[in-house]
Amino acid sequence: MCRCERESCCGNPFPYSTLYECFAENIAQFEDPCKDAPCKHNGYCVQLSRSAKPNFRCDCHRTGYFGPRCHERCPKDVRKEISKFSESKAKFARERRRHLLACRL
Repeated sequence: MCRCERESCCGNPFPYSTLYECFAENIAQFEDPCKDAPCKHNGYCVQLSRSAKPNFRCDCHRTGYFGPRCHERCPKDVRKEISKFSESKAKFARERRRHLLACRL
């Protein structure tokens, strides 16, 4: 069995002999984007990736709030608010409409 110590050996250009060995040694550099509870008002953090640039989204359903971090209170007339953005193709409008859908109980 060949054991690589941070330099190429046995024809393996990587410093680890197995994927597990590599992952075990480098796990600390991968951040959990949900560890600091970025979602407000009991929103649920959904981890989308675990990498050097962590990615997540907040699920705000049934919280009474919406937005990227569940930080905006849902309007009283959600349908009216959604209709304001329904015709627009702009990215902002699509995002706003998507977030507002969390207000439907």
